[in-house]
Amino acid sequence: MATMDIIQYAGGSPANFLDVAAAQPRSRSKHAFEILLSDANVKAIFINIFGGILRVDRLATGVVAAARNLKVTVPIVLRLEGTNVEQGRKFSPSPA
Repeated sequence: MATMDIIQYAGGSPANFLDVAAAQPRSRSKHAFEILLSDANVKAIFINIFGGILRVDRLATGVVAAARNLKVTVPIVLRLEGTNVEQGRKFSPSPA
């Protein structure tokens, strides 16, 4: 929720907040993108992940696969931190 506050403080307008479960399958990432992209006002997607129980590499594979499958055209910023973060960054089209 702090991320939402920071976006608002910087003049942005966060449209959605999603807390994913530890057993999050890839299909949930795709469905989340479908929900977000159904709003024509979405100009970018910022995903802030701190994975303790949720392995970052599992989430990263789901996010990248969903974005490619849906041919997402808005910018996506994916911040990763937590369990298996280095493996997760390898799935990114442009690793940080």
